[in-house]
Amino acid sequence: MAKSTRDKNRKPLHPGALLARHAIPNSGLDKQRVAEALGISRQLLHRICVEKAPVTPNVALRLGVMFDNGPDIWFDLQSRYDMWQAAQAFDPSVVKRKVAA
Repeated sequence: MAKSTRDKNRKPLHPGALLARHAIPNSGLDKQRVAEALGISRQLLHRICVEKAPVTPNVALRLGVMFDNGPDIWFDLQSRYDMWQAAQAFDPSVVKRKVAA
């Protein structure tokens, strides 16, 4: 497996950014039509696009079908984003490294 050269200090792309900047504009549809096609509310789509709501597994499945690229890209982006966010707030000193049996 190739070693990643990505800067670990740089925040990963939220899937909403990809959706708002590329997928929706390239679809030729406005956000209302995309929300309808996905079967989600316009408000939820907006919150995802402005990175205020996550792409859940259910939404990832819907996006994967709509944009014909499968759910993995959407869910992987969300997972990487969530893990990076958690790591920023994580203090490893609160965890005991070895637990006595």
